Amino acid sequence: MTTEAALNRPNQVPASGAMGTAAIGILAAFVYVVVVGGTGSGELQPVLRTLNSLLGGVLIAAYVIRAPTRADAIDHAVLVAILLFSAAGVLSAFPRQSLDAVLAAMTYAGAFFLARELLSNGPARIAFIRILIGLSAIFTIGAALLWIPSVVEWWALTNRTVMPPLDIQLSGGPWGHRYDVALLIALIYPAWWVGRPSLGRRVAAVTVGMVGLSVIAITGSRTLWASLAIATATLAIPGLVRLWRAKHRRLPMTIGAIFALAVIAASGLATSIIERGASLASLDFRLSMWGPLTDVWLSHPVAGVGPGSFPWALQLTTYYDTNSWAPRHPDSLLFQLLPEAGALGVAAVGTLAVFVVPRVIRTSGAAARWALVAFAIACLGANPTDFAFLIVVALGWAAYAAPRDPLAKGTAGPPRGRGVTYAALGSLAIVFLAGAATLVGGFAHESARLAIERGDLDRARTELDLAVTVDPGMALYVRQRGALRHIQGDEALAIDDLERAVALNPSDDLAARTLFLAYERASEAAAARGALARALQIQRSDPVNLLLAAQLATAEGEAADAVDLLAEVVQSWPTIVASPGWAELLPASASTADIVDVAAARWQAGAPTPEPPFDQGIWLARMSDDTNFLRAEIASSPMGEDLAQVMAQLIACDTTGGAVLDALPQSAHRSYLYWNMRVRLTALEGNVDLGALQALQIMTGGPHAPATADLRANPLDENAGYSLDRWGYRRNAVDWPIEGASSLPSIYAGASLWLFDPRAAVEAADLGARFDQC
Repeated sequence: MTTEAALNRPNQVPASGAMGTAAIGILAAFVYVVVVGGTGSGELQPVLRTLNSLLGGVLIAAYVIRAPTRADAIDHAVLVAILLFSAAGVLSAFPRQSLDAVLAAMTYAGAFFLARELLSNGPARIAFIRILIGLSAIFTIGAALLWIPSVVEWWALTNRTVMPPLDIQLSGGPWGHRYDVALLIALIYPAWWVGRPSLGRRVAAVTVGMVGLSVIAITGSRTLWASLAIATATLAIPGLVRLWRAKHRRLPMTIGAIFALAVIAASGLATSIIERGASLASLDFRLSMWGPLTDVWLSHPVAGVGPGSFPWALQLTTYYDTNSWAPRHPDSLLFQLLPEAGALGVAAVGTLAVFVVPRVIRTSGAAARWALVAFAIACLGANPTDFAFLIVVALGWAAYAAPRDPLAKGTAGPPRGRGVTYAALGSLAIVFLAGAATLVGGFAHESARLAIERGDLDRARTELDLAVTVDPGMALYVRQRGALRHIQGDEALAIDDLERAVALNPSDDLAARTLFLAYERASEAAAARGALARALQIQRSDPVNLLLAAQLATAEGEAADAVDLLAEVVQSWPTIVASPGWAELLPASASTADIVDVAAARWQAGAPTPEPPFDQGIWLARMSDDTNFLRAEIASSPMGEDLAQVMAQLIACDTTGGAVLDALPQSAHRSYLYWNMRVRLTALEGNVDLGALQALQIMTGGPHAPATADLRANPLDENAGYSLDRWGYRRNAVDWPIEGASSLPSIYAGASLWLFDPRAAVEAADLGARFDQC
């Protein structure tokens, strides 16, 4: 077996001119994917999608042409895994989305195949490590320059008396979430220690490592912390045990450990780490996804519902009856793989593990093993396999650890027959045509989106016609054309498109809701009711679905049903009662106070709520002016009794809670609710504390502005936190114009008004009789 040292000798395998050119191209492609192509922009922007597709086509073509004569046992295992994964795609309930996932898997297989061949060459291996070192320096320093100032600013806003929390919503830029950027920093760092680094490189490695550890700590990812700890322990424990056996080393090791713990404790960082580690909030959130996704798998045990269909698979469950938001993946490879690809997907991953892991363990150096162990552990509680910029790093380390042996004999197989050649060329032609169609459709859809922003609806319609023609299986394009036809008044054509969109993707509630709007305008009442019922069944947690249902019930004279639906909305989002447009939805026989009382009764009875319960009970108890209800909610509030009491006072325009805020312990200052209440308190006093507002914005990762209070909900847009157009279809969402003045209230408008002008919110909600102090 080829050893690590042998493979790193520059002259071990002389590189031909062709190999040198290929090496430069592959390594440049690797950098491109990590820096640009594998990011969110690479998924959404048509130009970058084109570059990604061209790159993928080259990789797949090279794989198909070279693999039959160069494949070894690992390559055969990869082929088996791809065939299993493709079989799950063929059986998919969402074939269009599965096509993208299968093509991506084939691209990764081609990349791994070529990388193993490339990294069997000594100079290429050296170049790969140097590239990783460069990327490590860039990403680590870049993250530090971007993130640390925000943390320091937050610290300054507390007069440098409170250690910052470890869950500040730091920007991940085009790479998505801060956790993913932090994992990328961790995975590329080990390259500094490959081989025998010089003194200068060691000093730089220690410096970059300390900075990297700092930025990883402040991201607050417990999964990443655990991944790095387990990976380090896996490699370090045997060496530490050997050192401990030498009695003269025990005292220095003990003193060093105590000193490190003392420094962490003295800095105050230990408190933040313990608070972050002890929080179970995100675990509850993940379990709420994992349970329903397990049910999806049990209903489709062999092939799942299709690779790449997680967003739509989640729509098939009851998850959105009690949750309004989900990440783009379920924070676990297992719970994504099972519902998406079922037993076939598990068998594919198992095949790779059986053939690749032993080889990696036997032949790789410590750096590659550490990176791959960290990646594998992260897959259990995060799932980096949803991000190309992380996948290619893992593939690079795996290829570096298990290259194709350049000295092995007999790797070339027998010559291929014409049948095999023709089959390979035919497969490539099919892949090329499919990829070309998706590219043209993507360009046309993006062009239509931009035309809609400019108000050029005729141009948008032409572009959407093209998108539907070249990529007819993409339900998004059909739905968007139907929405455009609805806006332009072509209801018959709109209904045809929207019915087709619903058939293509039964999990898209926005298609069903837009179909309701088209049927309603066409005066087809029964069909409209059916379409809206379908939208509610798919996703009850989009408030617009509930508001439209309440509006329809009022129009049909079913006041009791309208009250129940509006109470369900208020139970989840109590502040909506101050939003513009709320009063227009009320039946003639009901007031806001009546709706609030029904919502409070629902809450006390434990009725399901589309938004996970948190502080709604405090709002409902105070709005309903029920003292016993309020006392019980304060005593049992998950935010703590002190903060709950202050919130109840602030809702009622009582500013005496300021003294309680001043006396709260430091741990309370690390909660975004504390700063939210600081803003409310100063708003009641007539002058918003801009420092408290800035701290709130840093913690929540988004701006808060009084102008938000004027928002209206657009029934043609997604109005909850889960962007299915972006995360399900992987396309930019269209910002549709509101026809006339939409009468639908926005949950964001009400929350903004209550935050910046509570007294005006009470007046807008017509609850002055229950808020004497306002």
